[in-house]
Formats: sequence, structure tokens, C-alpha cells
Amino acid sequence: MSLAQTCSLGASLSHGLSGNDHSMRVAIIGASGFVGGAILESASAAGHVVVPVSGLRVRCAAAYAADVAASQWLDLNESIAAPIIAALADTDVVVNAAGFAAPHSTDWETLFSSNSVLPAVVGALAAQAGVSRLIHISTAAVQGRRDPLDETATTQPFSAYSRSKAFGEHALQSSELLRPGMVTIYRPTSVQGVNRPTTRALVRFASRRFVPIAGAGNARVPVCTTSSLASAVIHLISRRASPPIVLQPWEGMTTRSLLEALGRDPTFIPIPETGVRWVVSRAAAVGDALGRAGDAARRLEVLALGQGQQACELAEVGFEPRDQSDVYRAIGMAVREIHR
Repeated sequence: MSLAQTCSLGASLSHGLSGNDHSMRVAIIGASGFVGGAILESASAAGHVVVPVSGLRVRCAAAYAADVAASQWLDLNESIAAPIIAALADTDVVVNAAGFAAPHSTDWETLFSSNSVLPAVVGALAAQAGVSRLIHISTAAVQGRRDPLDETATTQPFSAYSRSKAFGEHALQSSELLRPGMVTIYRPTSVQGVNRPTTRALVRFASRRFVPIAGAGNARVPVCTTSSLASAVIHLISRRASPPIVLQPWEGMTTRSLLEALGRDPTFIPIPETGVRWVVSRAAAVGDALGRAGDAARRLEVLALGQGQQACELAEVGFEPRDQSDVYRAIGMAVREIHR
């Protein structure tokens, strides 16, 4: 069954989403961050009233389940929670874009506090403020090597970071804490931007004169720009209802087209895919054994061999990602200008 057929089948079985043309009052947790700032800018441009909420910090020992830790934090921090609840009051939607975006980190206490416990805390605060909808920004990395990535609750984390984000999803899905009646988990794929270390490494690699590539380089790469991510989230905000899990749609980038866009007219050296798979599997095995290298090995695997995306939910309501090739070219030029 093709993806189009799968999405069509999903439409007949789904709850359905109805349109909404009026301006919404949107609270954004983590509005000063990389992703939160992009969503704030897009929401304002779309005519929504934006309530930026920054400064929420959760710190707790990683000795309990995320929902239990969140409950304890709320009990002990009423003075911190009260002004946030007041700020969220009378908003239509809360977007949680806060968290510790550090894929290479092994600081489990910080990862757990920021990516596992904080979403449950935000959900509880939003519910106490009377907000009916929450959109939580997670990551497609929670599904690890699952191919294709999809919009199910199944997670297969492969690193401390992806495990912390998976725990945050689970806390929102199964927590006994109060939370809004409608919770949507949004899973962006690998977000690229000028200031992101992963992007800078990709630009350096793609800017070599000779660049090795697996086969013809036609494998789909699950990447997205901040503008594409923000547009998708704004599309969800503008609906009266949204599904429980939404995956960032594929932007049309392949291993070859991504390197062409980020690079400087590279000459590709095709490498047989069987050889690439062997090298990647060895790197992944070493990464899994060492823990710290797991994320780097996984990124190498995705860049070399790609990963499918079965993202239906946004397509069902008329959202189609725009061609981002020019955006990637601009990112490549900006990174080279900074580091020349």
C-alpha cells in the first residue's frame, strides 16, 4: 500500500479535523528558544495573539517516574507555578517548546528534568489555567531506527536524549496528572539551522571538494528547517482540533539533494550501499556499546541511508511542506561565511 493510500485510509478512520479561521490566543512555553522563537514569529505573522512564557525551569532527581516527579515538583513549587498559571489563563492553545535540546548530552538528570518531567508540569499548569489544548514539541528521534517513522505511540529511543523525550511523551499520554483535554505531540525530524552543531558539521562535510555518497543518493532524509516546522505547528494551532501524534512531513530532501544544497558544488564519489551499510552498522554497534557515541552513529546512519516518513495527519487537513532547497542553500552559505 502506498503512502497516499495509507493516508487516505487513515482519513476514513480518523476523528477528523475541522477548520478554524479566527485568531487564537497562543501561549508559547520556551518562546526564547530556537524552536519556540520560530513558532512565536510564525504565530504572530499568522495573526494570532501570542503570549510568550519563558523562564520555566524544572530540576529534580531522576529517581521517580516522570509523572511522579512532576507531581512532587508542583507540590513544592506553588510560588513558581502560580504566575505561570495566571499567564496561561484565557489562552486557547499552549505550545510547549521548552526543553534541553542536546542530542549528544549524557547529563541524564538535566535531560530527564527538562525533557521528561517538564512536559508533564506544563500539561498540569495548562489544565489548572483552564486551557483545553496543548501542543508539545517532541522529536522524531523517539522512534530511533524505526523505518518508516510514523504517528503511533511506539517509541524506540537509542540515546539518553531520545529516551528523555520518549519519557516526556509517555508522561503526557499516561500521566494521572491533570492535563488539557486535547494533547497533541508534535514530532519534528532533525531540525536544521545556522547555529545548530549538527548543521554546521553537515555543511563542513558537504563543502568538501569530493563527497562520498551511498549509491545514487536517492534515500529520503528526515530533516526540516525551523520555518517548515513552525508553519506546520501554526497549521495545527489554527484547527479547532488536532490528533494525538503528528509527525513532521517529508520536505523532499534526499541524501544527495541535501548535500548539494548545503555544500559548494561537491563532486560525489558513489560508494556501494552494501559497504556503507556495513560501516554504519559497525559504527552503530560501537555507539550503542559506548552510549555517548550512539547519537553520532545514528546521525551518520540517517545521512548515509535515509529513513522513511509515514506522516499522514497534516496531509489530511491540507498542509503540504514547501520546497526548502533555497533555505538549505542559504544555511550552507551562512555557515561557511561564519567559519571562513
